[in-house]
Amino acid sequence: MDLWPEFLQLRRAQSGLEPAEQVAAWLAQLQQAEPEIHARYAAAMVEDGQDWADDLLQRHWPSLPERMAPMAEAHDRILDVFAPTAERTREALGTDLHPVLVIIPVGYGGWATTYQGKPACDLGLDTIVELGWWERPETLAGLIAHELGHLAHYRWRQESIEYHVRGPFWDVYDEGFAQVCEGLIQGGEVYHLASYQPNWLQWGREHRAMLAHEFLRRVDAGESLAGFFGSYPELSIEGYREMGYFLGQEIVGAWAAEQGLQPVAVMPEDQVLKGVREALNHLAAESE
Repeated sequence: MDLWPEFLQLRRAQSGLEPAEQVAAWLAQLQQAEPEIHARYAAAMVEDGQDWADDLLQRHWPSLPERMAPMAEAHDRILDVFAPTAERTREALGTDLHPVLVIIPVGYGGWATTYQGKPACDLGLDTIVELGWWERPETLAGLIAHELGHLAHYRWRQESIEYHVRGPFWDVYDEGFAQVCEGLIQGGEVYHLASYQPNWLQWGREHRAMLAHEFLRRVDAGESLAGFFGSYPELSIEGYREMGYFLGQEIVGAWAAEQGLQPVAVMPEDQVLKGVREALNHLAAESE
């Protein structure tokens, strides 16, 4: 489902409008053309305590002029790398996700999801460009592999990909599982999260006791975990982002090495939550 041509057409037609009017027009068009997608992302923004139109107006629209060319390139690159990445996923994970719908939107991020009951990957062009994931085909392939890992995970669990609110320990497991899948699909310790963060993996391993301790401290204190989950620059731990993904990768990777990937994929929820906390406690104790 390619929404890029519609965005280009509207962009040309609204060149004389004020930015707020442009944002309103695009959201209205998306709501009319794809109400399921609009409703899902609008609800996600509300859940995160954000206003979608305001986020677009403040974060994305001011940068659009210089991002249009990179977004066009990212769009074409998605079309080039998705099918080969899906084939590597089938070979690496031993599961066929066909058919998977590829949604290429503008105005929101991307994740593994469903559309009309079928598995789908949202690959938001403006977010991909903002984070620099379009610059190298292998990085974009890593992002796609990560999302396909989520889809494989939830197929094995025989659950809807529409995520349940299960708490921070589940998030560590869920994202860690997708990270492990990404590594298997890409053939080594090559992760899209490291593409814009030099030494991401090395720094995480050198500081994993601190990271585990701080994660547990924040959970027990009821503090925000935004520094562990969130790709924007302001969401970081000592300048490094998505360290919750790193912790999950370390934990789920160890489990998968011992038990195998599919047994880890279908672990009962209570076992997952207990196991992640215990693993984090173990990692935190490494510095003692």
